[in-house]
Amino acid sequence: MKKILPSIFLLPVFLVASCSTRFTEYRGPNVVKGTGGTVRVVKGVDFWENGTPDRSYRILGVIDQRTRERSISHALGDNSIAAEAKEHGGDAVILMETNRFPRRLNSSGNIDYEVSRKVMVVKYLE
Repeated sequence: MKKILPSIFLLPVFLVASCSTRFTEYRGPNVVKGTGGTVRVVKGVDFWENGTPDRSYRILGVIDQRTRERSISHALGDNSIAAEAKEHGGDAVILMETNRFPRRLNSSGNIDYEVSRKVMVVKYLE
């Protein structure tokens, strides 16, 4: 039990350390009329993955994120993107780019990957 207890406390540290999220402000012409697409909602933030919002919006900035390729990391990554978007006044994010990079060979003989995502943070005008 003594060996398990410290591991439980380190789990949140490991999960947070496996995700890096950075917001960069956008400057320039930033009002756009979207055309629609596919959307899902994470923590109250619309995630537009195929297409753009079905209304006018203002571009606030871009979030760059790197996570390890694991299902739990992906869910944490979506949550951290949603939190970062809200923090900067966003209602939605638009997926711009996703890349997958080999990271290392794990003890099972499989390749661990790192996933990099770039999303645009937007504020609805309508």
